[in-house]
Amino acid sequence: MIKREDFPEKLEDLHKVNISLPYAEGESEITCPVSMKDILEYLDWEAPGGKNAGGEMIIDFELKFLRTALVNETKFWIWSFLDEDDTECYVTVALYDNDPTFTGYDESFGLTPEQYIIMEYFDII
Repeated sequence: MIKREDFPEKLEDLHKVNISLPYAEGESEITCPVSMKDILEYLDWEAPGGKNAGGEMIIDFELKFLRTALVNETKFWIWSFLDEDDTECYVTVALYDNDPTFTGYDESFGLTPEQYIIMEYFDII
């Protein structure tokens, strides 16, 4: 069981923590419960460079699938990409209790994919 108290309170301290997460067994980019079309549509609204995000230019998001991860009972899929400002970003899909999904995006803040997933899971700011 991965516990909140095992991690720092603040995002800037999370960089110092070496995190190893198991892969979500049997899962891959193909098994993600949110389609690539829906992920790209989400980014079009949320990420700088998206058609509906109000940025200075529209870009094609070139997502690079990084891995799956399992945090307690929650499965994660994570991709990286560069936004319109060439800022490294992550987009994730989380599957909670095999039913509700959550799609999230933010800049990477220099975190590893594993650190970012923990940040998102425990809402570390």
